[in-house]
Amino acid sequence: METLRQRLETFARERDWEQFHSPKNLSMALIAEAAELVEHFQWLSEEQSQQLPADKLNAVRLELADIQIYLIRIADRLGVDLLEAAWEKTEINEQRYPAEQGEGRCTTGSGIRGLSCPRRGSIARIHIALCLFTRVRQTGNAPSLLGGVE
Repeated sequence: METLRQRLETFARERDWEQFHSPKNLSMALIAEAAELVEHFQWLSEEQSQQLPADKLNAVRLELADIQIYLIRIADRLGVDLLEAAWEKTEINEQRYPAEQGEGRCTTGSGIRGLSCPRRGSIARIHIALCLFTRVRQTGNAPSLLGGVE
C-alpha cells in the first residue's frame, strides 16, 4: 500500500496536481467514481450482479481502482493510515454488531417499521435505501414510510 501511495503522490506532483488534491476535492471525486461503479449494477438482479460478463467485470475493476486511488490520496493528504483505520473500524463493528445479534438481518436507524439502526446521516440513508430495495426485491412489498426517515 505504501508503494502505491508514493507512486500516486509522485504522479500528482509531477503533473502539479497537488494544488487540486484537497481532501474536499478528492472526496467529491471519490463519490463521482462510486456513482460510476453503481451505474454498472443499476437494474441488475442479485444473480446478474454476481455473474458479470468479462467486459463489464473489467469496467467494474477499473472503477474500483479509481475509488481506491482517490481513497488513498485522501488518506495521504490527511495523514490517515488506511489499514490501521480499517482494522480499528472492523474491531468497532465487531463489538457494535455481534454476529449472534445481526446474523442475516438488514437493519438501519430509520424509523421505518421493522427497521432500526444506530446510525444517522447520509450513510444511514444509503443503507436504508439498500435495505428497502432488497426487501422490495425479495417480497414485492415496500414497508410503510409513515414513520419517516431521520
